[in-house]
Amino acid sequence: MHFMTRLLLCSTPLIFSIALAKDLALANTPASKLDNPQASKLDGTKGSTSKDSASKSDIDTASDVVGGIAILVNREPITLYQITSLEKSMKIDRKDAIKLLIDNKLKEEEVRRLKIVVSDDDVDSQINALAKQNHMSLDQFYTEVEKQGFTLSSYRKKLKEQMLDNSLFGKILYSSNNIGQDDELRDYYNKHQEEFNIPKALDVIKYVANNRATLEKFLKSKDTKTLPKGIAKDSEKIELKDLPPQVADILIATKEGEFSPVLESDTSTFVSFFITKKEDIEHIDFQKAKNYIVQKLIATKQDQILSEYFQKVKARSNIEILRN
Repeated sequence: MHFMTRLLLCSTPLIFSIALAKDLALANTPASKLDNPQASKLDGTKGSTSKDSASKSDIDTASDVVGGIAILVNREPITLYQITSLEKSMKIDRKDAIKLLIDNKLKEEEVRRLKIVVSDDDVDSQINALAKQNHMSLDQFYTEVEKQGFTLSSYRKKLKEQMLDNSLFGKILYSSNNIGQDDELRDYYNKHQEEFNIPKALDVIKYVANNRATLEKFLKSKDTKTLPKGIAKDSEKIELKDLPPQVADILIATKEGEFSPVLESDTSTFVSFFITKKEDIEHIDFQKAKNYIVQKLIATKQDQILSEYFQKVKARSNIEILRN
């Protein structure tokens, strides 16, 4: 059984906050099974002629002014039409739509300032990697893309946007002075030794259902002796090398005698693994583990780091409210 990873999820070593990416990039992607929102706020400006977090009354609501400029962010315009369209498409109020549009302008400016570029060849390589990661041919992958409501061109556009976001966020996170001190890395390594015992294979009991809620209810009951209708189980041995990296990471993190989170397979069924035994365990030494530890620390601090970074960007920006 293979597992669908999120088609718009770029293969980066970082687990970026989807909520923050949404906040900064106008909700680039549809909801997904891998999302884990933890919203971050970007507040305050410096040198603005008016408050950027405008209330509904701050902007002229005249629907006939389609292209009228409502806000300037460092001389880059945001129109009334953009605000109204975002309100309707995301079903949010005007204040939130304005905030998202301002944040997106700031993000785009940082991409340009840091000279971050994603070429068409980069997008092609990412699509090939995602198809391979999902054990699909390109034709199968494109079929799945269409099932998720995209045309190929719209999918490529969204994927390119996310790749730019991930490159920007990665540059910000890896340049942070709050991550990567050797003493901090060593302290994490010493306190989390179990994370560096990596099995090559797992003995598991696989529980499968067509309905996520049914399976989650069963797992919460902790009564595995009585198998309810709609759930099947089977014992098997899994070689971690045969799994997509995200799924392997999840199973490695699941302790013996515990259930994994519910995952969705490529056949649209839902599965959870009860880990009975981890086999052929290899202990990873500190030097080999350092990059992994940096990524883990970034993942735990990323919302704070990104929020603080963009607060500074916002503070040095000139945001003008033109229509009151």
